[in-house]
Amino acid sequence: MKIVLSRKSLVPISDLSNSFSKYYRKLKAQSEPLFIMKNNSIEAVMLNVEDYESLLEAQEMYEELQLADIALRRLEKPTLGQDFEEILAERGLSIESIQD
Repeated sequence: MKIVLSRKSLVPISDLSNSFSKYYRKLKAQSEPLFIMKNNSIEAVMLNVEDYESLLEAQEMYEELQLADIALRRLEKPTLGQDFEEILAERGLSIESIQD
């Protein structure tokens, strides 16, 4: 994925350390993250809380979709030759014993 950056979102780390409150206000006022530069390379990204929470929610949804996809594929084509009751029986258990 390629990130398109604008010059106004690039911040040298020395400027950030010298004028943190200025960049903090800028971050709160705009919806774009700030990309922190060190030696002409992006080293960090600073986001507002709402954007960070949205990223976490998106990541969680993506992980849930991956798990659902794995579960559906396993239901369509089981890879194990045993069913759940056989696995329990091998361990001296039954469905009734684990429901308690």
